[in-house]
Amino acid sequence: MDTFRAVLDALSARGLRPQEEFDRSARFVAGLGARRQEVVLVASACEAPRDVDSMAWSASFSRGFLAQWRHRDPRDPAKRSFVDAAGSLVATLEGGGFRAGVLAAGGPEPWLWPLTAGVDIAFYQEVEDGLCLLSGDRVRSWGVSEERVYKAALSVLFYKTSYAAPERVAMDADYETYRVGDGFDAARALLLEMLDYGRARAGLLFAVPDAEELLFVPDLGGDHAEAFGRFVEQRFAAAKEPLSDGVFRVLCGAMCPERVR
Repeated sequence: MDTFRAVLDALSARGLRPQEEFDRSARFVAGLGARRQEVVLVASACEAPRDVDSMAWSASFSRGFLAQWRHRDPRDPAKRSFVDAAGSLVATLEGGGFRAGVLAAGGPEPWLWPLTAGVDIAFYQEVEDGLCLLSGDRVRSWGVSEERVYKAALSVLFYKTSYAAPERVAMDADYETYRVGDGFDAARALLLEMLDYGRARAGLLFAVPDAEELLFVPDLGGDHAEAFGRFVEQRFAAAKEPLSDGVFRVLCGAMCPERVR
């Protein structure tokens, strides 16, 4: 598969088209004066590792490119401190190409937490006119523990989820999801033990086939788990922004990062 073409298609689908396109490169331009942006994206930057699903890689690369392209710093410099930013931090789940996409768009090294093989947690600050992707340098400049930043983002995500209720995905199965539609639905996998500790303690299986979708179900084992795995594969194959075809487990109230299937 031509990942360069797949990345350009994914960017176009999300409203970003190059001003000029060549055989193996494309030039993106936006803004005027001090806010002018210009990036030349070359095909070699989009290449996926050999053992990685190329569609998922292309989707996550384009998400990283867009995250940096649309990056906005807080207008008020005072709001760049951790104390002022903590109440507006959020998290998303991103695939293996996300970091490469950020760097290809000219961004600094993003601050990512590994969740499981091929899936990382990215962190943002919600600002007046968009999202500010957190870089490693910015987090280190705060002088607080990484755990504190992570918990702050989860607190905001929990607040955004507090009014939502899980919904059935299919009439003939007990698969559930959260459909808040705010761009953070997949990241709600990080909240499963908080949202329903009783069921999380008994055991849940979950999956994030799309960067905008979380699926979960009671962990009953056997054929039930196999059927859930096949359903996840179908959702992954049909996903607009494929993330992972893996199935993971929450057991005794704790997330297990190893793939179950």
